[in-house]
Amino acid sequence: MRAALLLPACLVLACSAAPAPNAPQPEPVTPPTVSAPPSPATAAPSVAAPPAKDAAPAASASTGAASKPPPGPRKPLPAAPAGADRERFSFAASVCAVAVKHDKGKVQVGCRECPPFESTASQPDGSVAVDPDSFFQLEAVVRGSFTRAGAEQAALVFEGCEPHSSNYGGTLLVEKAADGWNAVHYASAFHPRECKTFRRPDGRDILVCRYLDAHQTTGTDQISSFDFAQASPDDPEKGWDSVLTVSDNSYSACMGTPPWGFSASNVVSYGFRDVNADGKPDLFIQVRRASVSYSKALEDKISKACQQQIKTNPDAMPVVKPSTFLSAPVTVTLEYLFDGTKFVPTAATDKRLKAWKPPGE
Repeated sequence: MRAALLLPACLVLACSAAPAPNAPQPEPVTPPTVSAPPSPATAAPSVAAPPAKDAAPAASASTGAASKPPPGPRKPLPAAPAGADRERFSFAASVCAVAVKHDKGKVQVGCRECPPFESTASQPDGSVAVDPDSFFQLEAVVRGSFTRAGAEQAALVFEGCEPHSSNYGGTLLVEKAADGWNAVHYASAFHPRECKTFRRPDGRDILVCRYLDAHQTTGTDQISSFDFAQASPDDPEKGWDSVLTVSDNSYSACMGTPPWGFSASNVVSYGFRDVNADGKPDLFIQVRRASVSYSKALEDKISKACQQQIKTNPDAMPVVKPSTFLSAPVTVTLEYLFDGTKFVPTAATDKRLKAWKPPGE
């Protein structure tokens, strides 16, 4: 998978908790709040880039083999500490040496070691470590039938278990057993910011996820799908498909005006509904976008504003507020049909996306 596959998420993740057949949904009108910058095309977005963990899995990403349940009967699950998310705690305590960490008044749930929990020390031991030095947060639980119809499974998204090159995290696929949950396999670098489950016609679920990333003052916002049945323990990229990537290069204005100008785009919301009236759910993505084409007048205007910023604060990187030179943002809805395997843009959506691409891209 390209660096885009590292392309969080299930926001500090906020994944859907339970899968269900995708009934058509009305288009949302109120955009969700996104806590991590950049938030393209807003009137005065933050300059700070989002954490690199929101990128999609890198080409070097790999999966680890699933951990095996410890021999003999499992130890009883410990009680969830006060303030801990009970669902996350139940999953973590079933698959790992569970821990909780107190951070800014909140109780985070996680594990003392990273998945796939192959070592004896990483296995559930019936106890809870409180504020341990080694802690890896379980950021989200997304339930579904990912490898076969009717399977009771869940994707557990962990943070902090991978280096920057592998997106700072990964996802452990687990399946319900008589006495708890067993690991199926671990997908390193699959670390989305936000996910929703999409029910295929065959009864299996795939994940549709959002990622945020930023490199060299350009932010990207991506929607992608992930199919656990296609991903292998050695190659998670086989399950990955990028649906849409939009970007924001407006913060780099003081570094020069590119020949195609500037654009600032971000995903407002996404969901599932019947796009082509065939009785089956498809995908829609709402995007807010502002742009401006290159002109000498634009270049001179930005250059003058940047010089003023340098004079005002010579020790800081000059930044010109994008709203001072971008057009007013507009929100459009892009539509994608599910062809049984992946999401394909409608003719109208494909035409719009081609019009958005910079010349030569």
